Amino acid sequence: MIRLFFLLLGLVFSQESLTFNYQSQYGNGTNINDTSNQEEVPYNYFENLLDINFNYNNLFFYTQLEYSNSPIYGYDRTKIKDLSNTYTLEYSDSKITLKYGHIQTLYGYGLMINMFQDQTADFDNRIKGLEFMYSPYDILDIFYIHGSGDY
Repeated sequence: MIRLFFLLLGLVFSQESLTFNYQSQYGNGTNINDTSNQEEVPYNYFENLLDINFNYNNLFFYTQLEYSNSPIYGYDRTKIKDLSNTYTLEYSDSKITLKYGHIQTLYGYGLMINMFQDQTADFDNRIKGLEFMYSPYDILDIFYIHGSGDY
């Protein structure tokens, strides 16, 4: 009985969370050919996305697994090495933020830096690298971003 009490107490006051989000899209029909003859061609897609988020105190981990055998846009992702196409590991407290992985960030209302992924249009201008931000005061942010990306 005492073990059950401590188990429930640990679950109630736990600082960790794990969430999953699964999205599947399927389509079967025809599309207009891009050539000048405007011919109808078969158009099929089957796209599966699994988002995994893990949060523990000041640590955050995110990954997106994609299996696409004919995606809506972009390239097929059917091999094991292609499934994990994005991940981020982040540490954050009141003054320091440190990110590693596929950096998605916004500075200067998006006029200075705006890196994001739009899955519906298969647009991704994020970089794979490191981001460090130090905020000693409410009105001052010092940040450093380093990495590279394929567009």
